[in-house]
Amino acid sequence: MAVETLSASELLGAVIDRIQNDFHSDWLFLGAPWENGISKPLDLVSSERRFAPYTELQRHTFWEMCVMLQGRSEIRMEERVLPYKEGQVVLIQPGMLHQDLPYGDRKYLSLWMMFEPGKLSGHFSGMEENGTFFASGYFWPQIDPLRIGESLRQIQKNLLYEDRHWADLSLRLDVLSLLVYLLKYILPADLTPMQIGWREQLVGIITAYIDENNDQRLLLEKVSEHFGLSANYLNSLFKAAAGKTMTAYMRDRRICAAKERLCRSADSIKEIASQLGFYDQYHFSKTFKKQEGVSPSEFRERFGKTL
Repeated sequence: MAVETLSASELLGAVIDRIQNDFHSDWLFLGAPWENGISKPLDLVSSERRFAPYTELQRHTFWEMCVMLQGRSEIRMEERVLPYKEGQVVLIQPGMLHQDLPYGDRKYLSLWMMFEPGKLSGHFSGMEENGTFFASGYFWPQIDPLRIGESLRQIQKNLLYEDRHWADLSLRLDVLSLLVYLLKYILPADLTPMQIGWREQLVGIITAYIDENNDQRLLLEKVSEHFGLSANYLNSLFKAAAGKTMTAYMRDRRICAAKERLCRSADSIKEIASQLGFYDQYHFSKTFKKQEGVSPSEFRERFGKTL
């Protein structure tokens, strides 16, 4: 299978297989003092990389995890910089200062997961071959927050355990178990979070969200806020990948649902307008006629028995 066709699930699954096959290798990093031997002081990193415009210095009140799916990069953790490569995992503890420090000439793809109280979110980031940094919008796997919370509490206990040998073994088991659990929910297998199809991957997530909420009065601003991207950027990105703006796609989906309801239900036009989130019957009828060339009532009369 070509690299460009691998899905998020397949990429994460490959990392898990790699970890299982070489469980005792250096694949898990936590920025702890005992890892200083494989990290380097921050001042050894060039100022150009440290102050790259696409990365930000961050500190969160929640746990965060980065899984390197392909390639290699570096990450700042407090005042040291840790190199990590494909198949390795970095677990960032609450309150830890960190920053992604990619090489400008090295292609990579990473998965970031944020474990906020009662909510789990994720996104992909990486570097293309031409040195362009990219990051996807956020997605929210439907995962039991209690299950995640228990895993993180166990990890916290092991970090405080004095016997580093047994603590390290238990930490590895805990994180591997967490990765396997995430694999079941990370993304539909038909999505491909790769550099070549990044726009298409993100559009796939957005269209799924729109389709699931087609009965609401979705606005471009509301959807862009949900995905943490500006409305203008999201609309232009959507058009580049789908051939139409996101506003047009939302309109087309609602009109498509309206046509089916007009032909298959006895609901009034006013009821259908309300069901699909139009402001009122007039707005629905005007939008429908502009799109289809006939009014909703004319469409029902013509095609009600044929669909």
